[in-house]
Amino acid sequence: MTEIWRLDGVDLDRLDRLASRIALNLKSGDVVTLSGPLGAGKTTLAR
Repeated sequence: MTEIWRLDGVDLDRLDRLASRIALNLKSGDVVTLSGPLGAGKTTLAR
């Protein structure tokens, strides 16, 4: 299944909570791609 989410104006606290929720729902073999401009928070989300 493919899901596409678009996030605009997410602060660091919300980004951390979102990352935790995503991590809890990932299964072995799932693939997550992050795209966005420089400074969008991709690395922060991935950590």
